[in-house]
Amino acid sequence: MLHESIEVENVLTAGQQNQDTDNTTEHNHNSSVSEDESSIETAAPESSSATPPPSVSPAEGGGVRDFPEDLPPWDDPVDMDCIADQMRALISKHCVLTEPEKVAITLWAIASYEIDTFRIFPKLSLISPEKRCGKTTTLETLMALCKNAVISANTSAAVIYRLTSLGKPTLMIDEADTFVKGGDPSLIGIINSGHTKAGAHVLRCEGENYNARAYSTWMPMVLASIGDLPHTIMDRSIVINLRRKTANEHVARIPPDLDSQCVDLRRQVERWRADTNSDILRTELEPPELGNDRARDNWTPLFAIAKNISSKWLEACHVAYKALTVTQEPEIQTQLLQDIRTVFSQRELDRIRTSDLIEELTSDPDSGWTNVAGGWRLTPKVVSNLLAPYKIKPAVMRIDGGTYRGYNRLDFADAFDRYLN
Repeated sequence: MLHESIEVENVLTAGQQNQDTDNTTEHNHNSSVSEDESSIETAAPESSSATPPPSVSPAEGGGVRDFPEDLPPWDDPVDMDCIADQMRALISKHCVLTEPEKVAITLWAIASYEIDTFRIFPKLSLISPEKRCGKTTTLETLMALCKNAVISANTSAAVIYRLTSLGKPTLMIDEADTFVKGGDPSLIGIINSGHTKAGAHVLRCEGENYNARAYSTWMPMVLASIGDLPHTIMDRSIVINLRRKTANEHVARIPPDLDSQCVDLRRQVERWRADTNSDILRTELEPPELGNDRARDNWTPLFAIAKNISSKWLEACHVAYKALTVTQEPEIQTQLLQDIRTVFSQRELDRIRTSDLIEELTSDPDSGWTNVAGGWRLTPKVVSNLLAPYKIKPAVMRIDGGTYRGYNRLDFADAFDRYLN
């Protein structure tokens, strides 16, 4: 399906022209620029540069809005509970989703108008197991609801950070599996950088004097992909798992003028944002503890939005959060710590030979240590390497009259306390 995407050719051209300069500057020029010759400028929409920044305009025949969208707020105060219901109904009309997923997407779309109120803002990752699961349809529906939406089926690192020279977009990336997954690490890094407001910047050197310039990467972002994206992106996302509709599920097709039909909705959300911004800024509400600290960070903006809409939406947010939050599987190093603590406790030992520790860890065929991911075996060297980040090392010790290499329980106390409690 050829969706109505925002034409980013002008920005793309500017980004491509500067990308080689960016890379060359970073590797070859930084050391040659003195403090007198360089300065740091912050890229902003109100740039006073002699050369105006490139613009992003609708693709020819696309019929979608300009970016940035100059949309005046609604004239009168609005009932946001009713507006949020309308937004959820629109999502239900066009998208095959669970009720918790509809709630999460609705709250995320509203939060896109309030991003500057928050310290952390999550990505929204639309993940489908295979094609024809409604990725593009969901993106188009979201585009009609979000603030300053820009949609593209391909982009580069330079385009992402240069977009903020024009305004703050809600960037929607379709086909992310074709160029983000397994793609340029710098692109993944820039996508990740926009998770926390304080760190959402990249520095580039520009011009004949290689002046340093700061670009913001702080923007709402949606990524649609067949299959999971890199784990660092997924960890910074509220993940929506799309499914292909069954013969008994019916949704309406997206009309060509959906974006225009939703202008009033966007204006009403703008009015609500203006009226409640200070209230949201003062909202102190953390999601419940579900064993996933990153998920709590990701959902905090949605809880703040829901609380300021109504008690009904706050309750719906609680239900959605519990339904969509996955308890994180521990990293392999953390799993090893957990299992070593179990060995020490069950055998009531203060120290243990490395060979005995490995025997204990691999004695249970269901433990995972008999065939570790990647096919490698648990050996003394592997155990030592996995424990090295915790500053835990094997020591020579006397046990039962012999001299062996092994581990003291006391050496694990700090790691147990920091990473397991």
